[in-house]
Amino acid sequence: RIYEANWTLLQMSGIGDTSGRPQRFALVVDQPDVKWVPTAGADALPVLSATHLEIHARRNPATTAVPDGVDYAASIEGGESAMLAAAGATGPLNLKLQGTVTAAEDFRPMAVTDRLRAWAAAGGILKLDTLAITTPKAAVSASGALALDAAGRLNGAVNVGFSGIEEVARNLSRTGVIPPEMAPIVGALALAGKPGDVAGRRGATFSLLLKEGVLQLGKFPVGIIPPLY
Repeated sequence: RIYEANWTLLQMSGIGDTSGRPQRFALVVDQPDVKWVPTAGADALPVLSATHLEIHARRNPATTAVPDGVDYAASIEGGESAMLAAAGATGPLNLKLQGTVTAAEDFRPMAVTDRLRAWAAAGGILKLDTLAITTPKAAVSASGALALDAAGRLNGAVNVGFSGIEEVARNLSRTGVIPPEMAPIVGALALAGKPGDVAGRRGATFSLLLKEGVLQLGKFPVGIIPPLY
């Protein structure tokens, strides 16, 4: 496949220490526009675009014996996706993401499963401080922390909020973007949640627990996430 990307401004910077270890990374893009060219000479088809995109990462020195971690942050303003629009999830989409991954200083090339296994062995935790996604019709928010055990199973807790997401989930399921069994699960979760603020909108909020890969809503199991390795 051939992809082409255009932008009006792209700024990228990185900082390392005297030993060569990366310390900071930043990417800022105005008007990013990615298109797919099905075959040579064919018209380019839109994939995704935005008015502004930012990605930031910085080393977070560990306070214990575990390896250093990485603070991360990302944002998208005015995002548009042809695939989501075709499924009825029209933009513009805005996204804010911020958190920390502990025990994540090993940047050597390796297979994903090997990296996850090494990260779990080092006691790594994925901390999600903020996730907020909004479109004109829907909003999603999340925060929490997740880790992997020796068998590759997820453990942790996540607070999630939905607003207007049920119709979007049905459309995404109908067009094959998400598995068909996901739409009713999203609807059930929305009904089971408590009224609350979701990225500045009224919606349903609830807490999810993960114990050895079993997803629980309160004390009730609602699904199983297979081991990641």
